[in-house]
Amino acid sequence: MDEYEDRIGTLAQRRFGLRYLRPFQRLAITRILEHGRPSANPRRDQLIVLPTGSGKSVCFQLPALLLDGLTVVVYPLLALMNDQKNSLDRNGIPSVVLRGGQTKEQRSRIWREIASGTVRIVITNPETLVTGRTLARLATFPVDLFVVDEAHTVCQWGETFRPAYLGLGDAIDAIKPKQTIAFTATADNATIGRLTELLFRNRKPFVLRATPDRPNIHYHVRRTLCPEHDALMLLERSVARPVVIFCRTRIGCERLAWRIASCHPPYPVQYYHAGLSKTQREAIESWFRNSRDSILCATVAFGMGVDKPDIRTVIHTGMPDGVLSFLQESGRAGRDGDAADAWMLVDAGMRCEDSPLAKAFLSGTCIRKNLLALMDATIDHDFSCGGCDVCDGTSDTTPDGQRQIVSLIRRYPFRFCAEEAAWLLSGRRIQPVPRAQDRLDPAFGTLENWFQEHLVQAIDRLCALGFVKRIRRGPLAGRLLTVIPKTRFKRRRSTSRSAPAASVGRSSSRPSPPTTYAQEVSSLRNRLAADRCRLKRGDREEIDSTE
Repeated sequence: MDEYEDRIGTLAQRRFGLRYLRPFQRLAITRILEHGRPSANPRRDQLIVLPTGSGKSVCFQLPALLLDGLTVVVYPLLALMNDQKNSLDRNGIPSVVLRGGQTKEQRSRIWREIASGTVRIVITNPETLVTGRTLARLATFPVDLFVVDEAHTVCQWGETFRPAYLGLGDAIDAIKPKQTIAFTATADNATIGRLTELLFRNRKPFVLRATPDRPNIHYHVRRTLCPEHDALMLLERSVARPVVIFCRTRIGCERLAWRIASCHPPYPVQYYHAGLSKTQREAIESWFRNSRDSILCATVAFGMGVDKPDIRTVIHTGMPDGVLSFLQESGRAGRDGDAADAWMLVDAGMRCEDSPLAKAFLSGTCIRKNLLALMDATIDHDFSCGGCDVCDGTSDTTPDGQRQIVSLIRRYPFRFCAEEAAWLLSGRRIQPVPRAQDRLDPAFGTLENWFQEHLVQAIDRLCALGFVKRIRRGPLAGRLLTVIPKTRFKRRRSTSRSAPAASVGRSSSRPSPPTTYAQEVSSLRNRLAADRCRLKRGDREEIDSTE
């Protein structure tokens, strides 16, 4: 490959602005060019697994300039297609985009450009590619390289909501490219086996696999009673921006963006999800790409979206579906190689047994090592992390606000409902008739950085987890709060009295009906009042006898 060495280095610097290529990039490019020669080895299927931010796009964009035929690249998202088209245009690489919604005139112009021989790369998605007309027309052109980017989505989405992915194998057979290459940043052994079956028709590909570890990303974990509150607190404590906050739902994504805009007006913030129109998504992508201090609240639709190299922080408000999704989404941070942070907000009730990803964060052992183990990566015996909360000794298993809430309700059982307790702790006058004595309470305003509605959500979560409970009887049943005691009060019985005899015909071992905590407290208060009355009567009798 000596004849290619100079050309690879020159193109990397001139077209892509790269002073040097990383070893894995150079190896991948070299193999592609080797297999592009007429006398090449017939084994031309490759699966290249490189971590996010390692420059996978260069591995097929650069060879596309040196190969004779077309390079067809399949992307899973329109955002990725637009981003790659913009990148190719900036680098002066002729390309076209085949996607849904194009008119007959647009398609005709695209086919004319391809036929003229000026186009080097065709960008498309599975739904457009597998249609009969597009596939038949594309098969008439010589295709040297067929690339499936973000190939893990073939397994994740193909058997659920993107069935067109399952037709990529048939599309490859129809186009008959000289080489088929699948690129991904996250692939465990199960994913590799499934890709071999779906894309390569059980032909074992050459696997070029680097460790999925991103040493420049610091992994944090935090237990939470209200993810929206904790996300606001992270922003208030000046986490590095730009920031991407991943939310589980579209409504949660929009609500969090609105809350950030109202709490931190100077921060530029937007939300991004699949429910937006194409024009809106493209506008937000352009805004975020060109901003240096912005905050983007997004759903998983952005997990493989805009290639923004300087994202400094990624926050997950909920546990992703698996380690592949988490590494893809957290891998949006630090693609420029500088230090970045990935925060995982874990529900206070989640346990290690709930999922392998939950165990990776909650087991109390190195988070980075656990994530690598889930990816079936090789871990050296002398592995050293230094980039997670567990190894740094900064992890905290108690959610923010739990101690203060439980302490207040334990001190004043049966006094507050959730809204009243939230008003007292937050110190915000939202109740219509606040009690003057509550302002003098030491707990007043101890959680002043909380919104009242967030505290109500936290109290409801503590009730669901069993730390706090609502009374079940009386006119305020379901509202007044108390703390579940570790030991209940027991009725005191006099030792001078003998136990009552069992009733005739009834078993003496029959248990007495259970009493509630409120009944036990009331009984104790009544006995104390009776004792005080007896003491007073005893004092009067003693005075009368002395007179």
